[in-house]
Amino acid sequence: MAGGLVALGLVGMMASPALAETQISTPPASALSVGPYVGLGGGLNIQRDMDLKGPGVDGTSIDSNLGWGALLSLGYRFSNGLRGEIEGGYRRNNVDEIDNCGSCGSDGFTRAWSGMANLLYDFNYDNFPLHPYLGAGVGAANVRAGGVGPVPNTSFDDSAWAFAYQGIAGVSYQVSKPVELFAEYRYFATQGLNLKSDTALGAVKNDDEYRNHTIMAGLRWYFGPQAAPVIAAAAPAKAETAPPVPRNYTVFFDFDKSSLTDQGRSVVETAAANAKRGQVATIDATGYTDRSGTASYNMDLSRRRAETVKSELVRLGIPANQIVVAWKGENDNLVPTADGVREPQNRRVTIIYR
Repeated sequence: MAGGLVALGLVGMMASPALAETQISTPPASALSVGPYVGLGGGLNIQRDMDLKGPGVDGTSIDSNLGWGALLSLGYRFSNGLRGEIEGGYRRNNVDEIDNCGSCGSDGFTRAWSGMANLLYDFNYDNFPLHPYLGAGVGAANVRAGGVGPVPNTSFDDSAWAFAYQGIAGVSYQVSKPVELFAEYRYFATQGLNLKSDTALGAVKNDDEYRNHTIMAGLRWYFGPQAAPVIAAAAPAKAETAPPVPRNYTVFFDFDKSSLTDQGRSVVETAAANAKRGQVATIDATGYTDRSGTASYNMDLSRRRAETVKSELVRLGIPANQIVVAWKGENDNLVPTADGVREPQNRRVTIIYR
């Protein structure tokens, strides 16, 4: 979609018969992939104690060893950083001991299958390789305490469904446009869990929450089409009016910067050389920004970008009185976005020969 909008913008600029062809620099790539993805992760699971209540076991709790967990997710990341996903998970811990229960054993395990719906937000820093994210999820979990004990005269063994919720904090690293590595922490818990097992002395119950701290790592694979770099575009002009040099150039800038990148400086040098060769009388330099800041700040930033390009043209030998500077802030985006969205292709200065 982003590539199509860029192409439409370029077609609109090239519609004028005065523009024979367009030369632009490749904008800084978006740091995060967008679109559908599948994720797989695994790691360590730390289970909190589970209280037991009943004849002979009041005040006792199941103390578990360090366990493991695994997650499989299917989700979608939007260009504004929001990410939604559905997730299936599994956690398992072996029992270490039954606290405060001298006659109880240390056998058994606890495990949970879960299905969750998560909403997350990725912080996108264009020039920084690590991207933190936060999120939360709700769903359901089937929790089982299997063969725990023995508690008096029997083992505690039951499973039940319960409402589940979790909080998520992590960081990701974009290996390539399709592949992203991540490491994260999750607090996972249930509410209203009611496990019960009959013994010779009566029913033993657990109506406490099932609570966990999970630390894991994994990868996400984005299988949707990714935005391609913007490339030079050309449009034919009438032979009798075709100028000998390109008439339109676009210089891109890094986020919140008005200084030229190496690639942007190369485009300005080409524009200056062609202006001299084509004996161009007037050059328009117009600055723009994306919509990630306030309107007043963006207006000033677009002015500074346009003046940077003018200064470089003057340094390369173009008379200052032949350059007309203008700025439009976050208006007239090359790629339409919602307010507050960072978009590399909107951070630009256009150079047009009259």
